[in-house]
Amino acid sequence: MKVTMEHEWSNISLDSSMTVEEEFFVVNGQSSIILNKEEDQESIGYILFVIYNSSLLNKKELLNVADAFSGDELWLMSTFAKLFKEELEEELPKFLMLNTISVNPDFRGKGYGKTAIEELIKLCRILEIDLIILHPAPIEDVDFTEENNLKRKVDIEKLVSFYQKSNFVSYSLIDEEPIMVLEVSSTDFI
Repeated sequence: MKVTMEHEWSNISLDSSMTVEEEFFVVNGQSSIILNKEEDQESIGYILFVIYNSSLLNKKELLNVADAFSGDELWLMSTFAKLFKEELEEELPKFLMLNTISVNPDFRGKGYGKTAIEELIKLCRILEIDLIILHPAPIEDVDFTEENNLKRKVDIEKLVSFYQKSNFVSYSLIDEEPIMVLEVSSTDFI
């Protein structure tokens, strides 16, 4: 996406690398979010993700692999598996689990995060990924004490709103935090 500001042009690109984890039948990926301005480039954030292929792993194996990576990834995979049980059994989707997207504080609120998501969706189309799933929750300075529970809910609502601008749909189990899912083929901005 090209942005013009007072005779200066800029765009966002992703510099992505991926590693095949043969033991787990997944691909670990990371992308630097690069701000390109005229003759200058600057890394302004990053994205971390894992690509799963449910035609290679059954539901139990998906949960075991997610558990091997982290408790957060296990929670997201478990919630996804409960909400999309039929799809995992019948359609066998290939999906990208978006673990982190972070834009440096000085560059937030300028549309760079949304543009980075659009670039990630382009990558998903090339890789023939069906779904992107994520947990819209703050990753920085998280305080899980009861007093901060309301603040966390407000932060999650802001993130849900952010991702909805890119056509993600929010799902949740009763009394659980939401997850968000994007059917990659449903995006029309690319």
